[in-house]
Amino acid sequence: MPDRVTVILDEAEGSTADVLADRLRRAGMQVEQVLDEIGMIIGTVPREHRAKVSALPGVAGIEDETTFQPPPPDEAQ
Repeated sequence: MPDRVTVILDEAEGSTADVLADRLRRAGMQVEQVLDEIGMIIGTVPREHRAKVSALPGVAGIEDETTFQPPPPDEAQ
């Protein structure tokens, strides 16, 4: 199952978010959102492709999506 992640753009590398998004797609990531103004790209990446995605020029880091699941209503008391 692919991991939902946020890729952080390395601005020092000089690439734009659109250029990095193309690299990510070629490396196996399904890009869902390109947030150029804040330097982030959101999508899913299969675990077997994660190391390749992390090593791409222009990637400063990858963060896993954090989700919170509230308890069922009968356990919330």
